[in-house]
Amino acid sequence: MELKQELLSVREVAENLGFTVEYTRSLLKKGKIKGLKVGHQYVITKEEFENYLKENNALSKGGESLWH
Repeated sequence: MELKQELLSVREVAENLGFTVEYTRSLLKKGKIKGLKVGHQYVITKEEFENYLKENNALSKGGESLWH
């Protein structure tokens, strides 16, 4: 069974959260945002990004996803 997940870069996540890349990377290192280190870079699945939003009440008004 093949699972396909959309992967987001640290920059994409930072821009969507209004954080700096450095701060977002520190959240990843602390485990606050779950991601994977691939080579020298982190990647975050869309699912884990949305989990972070839910856990931190960062969803847009009406509880809608930032991703359409």
